[in-house]
Amino acid sequence: QAKISGAVVTSAMVRNGVRVKRGPDWKWDDQDGGGEGVITGTNHNGWASVRWDTGRSFNYRVGQGGDFDLVLVADGEARKSPETAKASPGVGDSVVLSEDYRSCGDADGGPLKPGDVGQVIEDDGSGKPLHVSAGGRRWWYMREALRVADSASPKARKSPKTAQASPGVGDSVVLSEDYRSCEDADDGPLKPGDVGQVIEDDGSSKPLHVSAGGRRWWYMREALRVADSASPKVGGAVVTSTMVRRGVRVKRGPDWRWDDQDGNGEGVIVGTGPLHTAEVKWDNTGRTNVYRVGQGGAFDLVIVASDGQASPAVGDSVVLSEDYKSHTDAARGP
Repeated sequence: QAKISGAVVTSAMVRNGVRVKRGPDWKWDDQDGGGEGVITGTNHNGWASVRWDTGRSFNYRVGQGGDFDLVLVADGEARKSPETAKASPGVGDSVVLSEDYRSCGDADGGPLKPGDVGQVIEDDGSGKPLHVSAGGRRWWYMREALRVADSASPKARKSPKTAQASPGVGDSVVLSEDYRSCEDADDGPLKPGDVGQVIEDDGSSKPLHVSAGGRRWWYMREALRVADSASPKVGGAVVTSTMVRRGVRVKRGPDWRWDDQDGNGEGVIVGTGPLHTAEVKWDNTGRTNVYRVGQGGAFDLVIVASDGQASPAVGDSVVLSEDYKSHTDAARGP
């Protein structure tokens, strides 16, 4: 689907590094200097922190009281050089140096050299926001120093057998064909045919932290590949902080220690809590509590598997379903 131009920023869409401008409920005069800015953090309860290109920082509503002060800067609208206008790298992307990287701070001193491919492991929205891992080293780059690697570029840190896709946080994974050659992968919880889930990527030599069968293990990237459609689905995938969305159905997970707060049933995520936590409202009790989705390396929740198609959540781009005419006045909507 085409991307939405100037989409309203909701709390579920808040991520460091996202570029924004004033939105429909703006009431803050010229705090933005009439221009654009970047999200630098979440102040929970429906607020987000933004640093404007003028250098000033303020907090804005992204759902608090039903108000939305910000919209996304549409593709092609953000102020980029012609070289970087084609695509702005994000966390998880494979990247190469742009043509004008030598003019971008100390990019020339980093691990990436022309023709090399690295991976973005963090975006903190600063002047040099992109933390890149390449060749066993890490470096902070200006956004203009990099571009997303195209299909003709060599793949980042992959053998030819695993070049089809690089696993990222939240992905379902299986062992690659050459996993036995990848350090202690043979000792981990994954066995041929098993499916696990990536819960962390720290960009090290064994960057992928995988949960499978109630155990966790650090794997080299080459030891894994993204599970294809023929692989069995992950039953009860662990909920990580990157997967928190309102409306996602969950139940107790591997690190649960909260007795019967859940009424021994299922619940729904209703918000994001502080420091890698999520708020859940339980079906059987009606109670709402906060649970760990990565805080201290603990994961209290798993996703309740769905037999049908994905259910839309806040921030998703949506189209009408095939049977929309049977749903009240849906046909009269925009």
